[in-house]
Amino acid sequence: MSRSDELIRINELCRELGVKAIRVIDLLPRFGVTEKKTHSSAISLEIAEKLRRHFRVPSVVGDAISAEAVINTDPIASPTATEPVILKLPSRFSFRGSYINFNSILNWFDWSLENIGVQIDLTACEHTNYQALALVIQYAWILTKNGCQVTFKFGTRGSGATKMLVKMGAQNWLEVLKTDGRNFSDGRGRTMALRRRSDVQNAINIARGAIQEYTVGFPDYLSYIVSELLYNATEHGANYSVVDSCHVVIPSIFQFGRYPASERLAFFFSDLGVGVKAHLERTYPPFATHQDAIVYALRPNVSGTFGQGSSGYQVSNNAGMGLTYSSRMLKRLKGDMYIVSRHGLAHVSPEDVTTSNLNNPWPGTFVLVDLDISQVPKVALEEF
Repeated sequence: MSRSDELIRINELCRELGVKAIRVIDLLPRFGVTEKKTHSSAISLEIAEKLRRHFRVPSVVGDAISAEAVINTDPIASPTATEPVILKLPSRFSFRGSYINFNSILNWFDWSLENIGVQIDLTACEHTNYQALALVIQYAWILTKNGCQVTFKFGTRGSGATKMLVKMGAQNWLEVLKTDGRNFSDGRGRTMALRRRSDVQNAINIARGAIQEYTVGFPDYLSYIVSELLYNATEHGANYSVVDSCHVVIPSIFQFGRYPASERLAFFFSDLGVGVKAHLERTYPPFATHQDAIVYALRPNVSGTFGQGSSGYQVSNNAGMGLTYSSRMLKRLKGDMYIVSRHGLAHVSPEDVTTSNLNNPWPGTFVLVDLDISQVPKVALEEF
């Protein structure tokens, strides 16, 4: 009988690992186990070994630890010394459907991985969207920062997640991280890496030129919303690291595009900064939840862009109306804005603002702006 045919019950493995069964069950799809499991279900010893390596627990043969297991438990061992952890994207990896569901995406990310090999497997993913894949790229950057050796396993070039990643020009994701000024090579500029304020105007110009192709125009209010959120991402989303002995700025990502079937225009901004709550608490009293902090940031005189070279954390420097004006404009335009920061989610709709707590966090902040371009009213910027 091969090792892959031998079985161990999940609850028995969990007692050995000292973790709750739900943690193991949630990880199983990333190791290729797609059928539904409970605490009393059995898994192969091959999968159990991968879980042991994930939780850094050596396998025990009788009373002796195998030589391979000793290597695997070394916290500074080279990622190539062991078989990589395989993170498989599910067949559907998108927060778009009958409604926007961020939990369906965020539950996939494992933020505990450090100093090991990681393979992100795209082969089974047939349905995704560009914004979700942008998060995967930033996840690969964070894993690299944490000492992981990250690789992608691509599927058929002409379909699914692989096709979309190629269209984004994101095959060069590692070069974008390591080379200052390097951007994605999609040839159209729909996905951009942002490191500092000087990147923002270039991003706005590219978006303005591309959106004119959609015959919807690029009015002043749309330029304001985009520029405000871009400046927020570059000013408050800075994340610095050392990769291959080089000091790098882990970029924020700006992605935009049109969905012709629904006549919607989407803008996506994602950073890996400290998050809204930690940022505001440098000036204001602590907030009970992340979503409370996001809602507070929507108030007048709280959030906004800052002068060149200003701190960004002092009230006197804060223009104070950034998210306020942006959210008001979107309401008038009958658009939606979703703000995710750590465990918090705020949805600014044309009617109201609703919040919820997410199951799994995003380590920084991302914003999705969704606009129905078939019904955009004619509104002048001065009316706000």
